[in-house]
Amino acid sequence: MKKEIFILAIFFGTLLNGAFRSLHAQDMHFGHFFNSPLMINPAKSGQFDGEWRLHANYRDQWRSITVPYSSYAFSGDYRPMIKKFPLQLGVGFYLLNDQAGDGKLNTRKIYLSASLSKYLEALKLNLSFGAGYGNIQQKTDFSQYRFDRQWTDHGFDNQLATGEKSGESNYSYRDLSMGVYARYRPDERQDWHLSYAIAHSLAPRYGFYNQSRLGRRHFLEGGAGIRFKGQWLAEPGFFFSWQRAASELLVGGNLHYYLQNNPVERLSVGAWWRASGDAIPAVGFSFRGVETMLSYDFNLYDIRQASKTLGGFELSMKYIIGRQTPVRQIVIPCIRI
Repeated sequence: MKKEIFILAIFFGTLLNGAFRSLHAQDMHFGHFFNSPLMINPAKSGQFDGEWRLHANYRDQWRSITVPYSSYAFSGDYRPMIKKFPLQLGVGFYLLNDQAGDGKLNTRKIYLSASLSKYLEALKLNLSFGAGYGNIQQKTDFSQYRFDRQWTDHGFDNQLATGEKSGESNYSYRDLSMGVYARYRPDERQDWHLSYAIAHSLAPRYGFYNQSRLGRRHFLEGGAGIRFKGQWLAEPGFFFSWQRAASELLVGGNLHYYLQNNPVERLSVGAWWRASGDAIPAVGFSFRGVETMLSYDFNLYDIRQASKTLGGFELSMKYIIGRQTPVRQIVIPCIRI
């Protein structure tokens, strides 16, 4: 029990450390999609080997170009065991904060999610369907923006009228996401998965001025876990997201080596490639059940001259509390022979 309390303190400490900093952030996505499952697909709620699962994510980028963009998130999910219920239930939540640029455009998301899954023993396949519902709040400081009419022959004057239509400084909207998740485990050495989800399913209205419909965002993600030579685990994967004309593709994998009789349970290295032209090396380790991954984005194409190839730093942590089955000792008095 003390171990679980210590781990929870680490996670909440990571979250609160980010919450009380002055954050300046990017568009809301994490390269460590493998450690931010509930942000991608609500059908992944409760889809893990254990009882409780916790994730913490932090991303910081564009320091070499402008005001740094940073994002942080925290999520947790649970697998309740319900007797005589034909389906497995999973419930979860996630919190996300993102603040971007000079105008301090801030976005906060709070989502609740749930899933129902069924294991098809004959096919060794687990299918899960899920939905997530949340509230999104956005606000900005218009006094921090610079407009054409505020520039004079002597420089910038923020006391001049902007000539722009005044908008609301904050607004909020409700959001619904849905998804499906499949996991195939033919044997103990292989674990394959594929998921698809739609965020902003009801195309809610958003915006500081005349509100318009938010485009639906699609997520397609898949990968595998393949064990070999006893102590090695390879996890190749891909992530593809598209929303109207915008899209993102990420491919690569992580390689893990398991140690024995050591508080550092495994060491990890990874290599990922974003189709827009980012090379993303990663390293990580697992210490007393806490899995940590660190990576850095190097811009090789689109904005290399402006960024000097420097992109973003990212950190993610995961901890799973396993289900412990108490062992009951039965004593039967008998004659010793």
